[in-house]
Amino acid sequence: MYTAPTSGQFTLTYEAVNPADTWHHYAFSNEVVLPIYLDPSPASGGEIIPDAQLSWTLAGDMTDPHYHVRVATDAGLTQLVIDQTNLTATTYPLNLNYDQDYYWQVKVIEEGVVVYTSPTWMFITSSAPVAAVKVLEWKFEETAGTVAGQTGPSNGADGRLVGFNDSDSPQVRVTGISGKGIALNGTDEYIDVSSAQFYM
Repeated sequence: MYTAPTSGQFTLTYEAVNPADTWHHYAFSNEVVLPIYLDPSPASGGEIIPDAQLSWTLAGDMTDPHYHVRVATDAGLTQLVIDQTNLTATTYPLNLNYDQDYYWQVKVIEEGVVVYTSPTWMFITSSAPVAAVKVLEWKFEETAGTVAGQTGPSNGADGRLVGFNDSDSPQVRVTGISGKGIALNGTDEYIDVSSAQFYM
């Protein structure tokens, strides 16, 4: 069998050595065998959240491909955190650490034979979210007056009761879901917290 080059031309010449001999049949094919490769997601060097998923798209003619996925914390893939074989899906869910470099590779297997090994790709996981910090808080625990004291860590951010005919009345100073509360009429009564604008 002769494998022709991928491009160019060639010429075949037949010469009859003995006219009495029989002719043989020669068959030629221009079939192109597409290479097998994988297109990864995330792309190498990308950043993802720790509980995202890896995925890959297979290119090439495969009948029943299976996959072997490895994820490690080193480029040599010796410090493995994931080593899964015999996968049929082209995605793999993750549960990794924050702010960490990871390296991964996928092998394509058909009928027990590794037919393609991807390059070693790399991704980084995002940093951990910053915990919310309380800056302002009004508990409305006062029983009289027009000041709503700000009880959080910020200074000079007290609120002011505006539009109340009698801010000390029992109809205004009510019991809340937790502790005391202030009842508003829904029209012109409100708490002015413009003094806290600096912190917003």
